[in-house]
Parts: sequence; structure tokens; C-alpha cells
Amino acid sequence: MDGDTGEAARALARLLTVCADGVEGYRVAASKVGAPHLRAMLQRNEVEREEIASVLTNALAELGKKHDHHGSLAGAAHRGWVAGILGISHADEAIVHECERGDQVTLGAFAEALSHELPPALRSCVEAQLGRVVHALERLSAGSPTRAKDDR
Repeated sequence: MDGDTGEAARALARLLTVCADGVEGYRVAASKVGAPHLRAMLQRNEVEREEIASVLTNALAELGKKHDHHGSLAGAAHRGWVAGILGISHADEAIVHECERGDQVTLGAFAEALSHELPPALRSCVEAQLGRVVHALERLSAGSPTRAKDDR
């Protein structure tokens, strides 16, 4: 197998951690937004992030490694912040913005993983999942309350 298996496993483990953060973040956000269309979009992104985590878990298993799906302390703090912003005006807008920020962290983790030498099949898998994260972020940006107002 090309590339260092340990390095590849560490990269996947980091991606699984940020995916777990994303799943929980989208779950919290969906429970807090008021607009039904935003709730549906956030729930869709939550399910898709779970699917991404599943694909990455399978890739990790192919390397002979196992990872417990748990998020990071930073992700937990971010979810607490999202839950706390309900007291401000434009809460839906703020929640979507925080989801966008979380996805920016996820994009950074994918970029970092891809900066390592990965076996070709694994690189292709990670790139495909990165594409799914990019599309989720595009949906967020297109569906944000601010963007909807600007498009009127």
C-alpha cells in the first residue's frame, strides 16, 4: 500500500472527529431554528454528515484501524455557543452562520488530510467526501436568511 498507514489512519481519525462535531452541530442547529425550510436543510446536512462519517469509518477499517465516533471539545463549545445565541434577534441567521463556520473548520480538516501522502484509493475517497461537504456548505450559503433577503 502506498503512503504511511499510520499517517492515513490519523488523518481519517481527525476527519471522523470533525464529522462527529458536524453531526451534533447540525442536530443542535436544526432543533433551534424557527424556519421550517432551514430546519429541513440542517437535518439533511446532519444525515449527509453521518453518511460521510460512515464512508470514512469503512475506509479506516480497510486500514485495519477502528475509531470511536466522538467529537472534540472545540465542537462541544461551538454547539454550546449556538444553543446560547437564541436570545439574540435574527437567531436563525446566526445559527446558519455558525453552521457555515463549523463547515469551514471541516473543510480545513479535509485540506489538512489531503496534504498528506495517502494511498490513491483513499485519496479518491476523501476527495469525494470533501465534495459532499462543499455542497453542504453551498446549500447553507444559498439558504441563509441573509442571502434570501438579498435575493428579493
